[in-house]
Amino acid sequence: MVILTEAWGRVSKQTIRNCFRKADIGKAQQSALNDNDDPFKILLEDISALQERSPKLVPDEVSAEDVVDSYSGV
Repeated sequence: MVILTEAWGRVSKQTIRNCFRKADIGKAQQSALNDNDDPFKILLEDISALQERSPKLVPDEVSAEDVVDSYSGV
């Protein structure tokens, strides 16, 4: 766990932003602001698409709230 924590600590904010941009997650955030019915709908779709493309990178238990929470730390 220590190695994982140290490795994660070396990931730059720009790398995280680039990954989210490449996965089009920023687009989901903007759409969520305009969607009164379900603000996480597109974000959940994006997470599902990313899980399908890279199942090892995105565990099944990742939620929209996890993604939103990750932005608050950036």
